[in-house]
Amino acid sequence: MSTDPSTTQRYRTGPAIGTVLLGLSLLALAGVTLWAQLGHGSIAYAVAAPYALVGAGLVLAAIGALAAIARRRPPAS
Repeated sequence: MSTDPSTTQRYRTGPAIGTVLLGLSLLALAGVTLWAQLGHGSIAYAVAAPYALVGAGLVLAAIGALAAIARRRPPAS
């Protein structure tokens, strides 16, 4: 078995951007819902939900595209 450093995989460190964005979006949804429940306004979820889903889909598509571009690049030495 070879332990040549040029053949070993390198793993990225740090937080996963998808997880961070999902957490932020859920926190925003919780904040808006709390704001509405405290009597400061009302939210038409029937109108807002499709826009939120489209926005989430666009974010996921952008992350996927960036990940595909990053995979094609050779790792920095």
